[in-house]
Amino acid sequence: MDESFFAPRPRHFQFVLVGFLDEDPVRMGPVMDDVAKRLFEHRGGIEAIAPVFVGTFRWPKLDSDSPEVRRRFVTEVLEAHRDSVRIAHGECDGLTGIYGARMRFSCVAIPEYSEVLRKLLDLPFGTAVEISPTSYKLDTTGTNRKPTDR
Repeated sequence: MDESFFAPRPRHFQFVLVGFLDEDPVRMGPVMDDVAKRLFEHRGGIEAIAPVFVGTFRWPKLDSDSPEVRRRFVTEVLEAHRDSVRIAHGECDGLTGIYGARMRFSCVAIPEYSEVLRKLLDLPFGTAVEISPTSYKLDTTGTNRKPTDR
């Protein structure tokens, strides 16, 4: 019997993609550490780690999920690391939740993610772009199984 499940829920949330100057991993480490600390201070969470953080502002409380909190985070990070980061940020209706199988991990699905990532990678370091809320609407019919169906 397959015991895996995919249980993300449709949610509205704030997001940031923080791209790091990755030519010097030794220099990138402390910058990534500082950005992660600032994200957690703003009650955000890191959903992916690479030379790009995907962060959301929804944990531990939903009151951190506001455009003002996200914009403060962006301003602080740019002021602290202007030559080492670039940021694409916005809000969307996407999916967040838990994937479970032999391994468990949280996941986030930002609509039109490839386009957001392309905009991030086209930015010069030291700049940010705010992504307009997408017109993408989630089809929530049949998206999630009920916990009793697991």
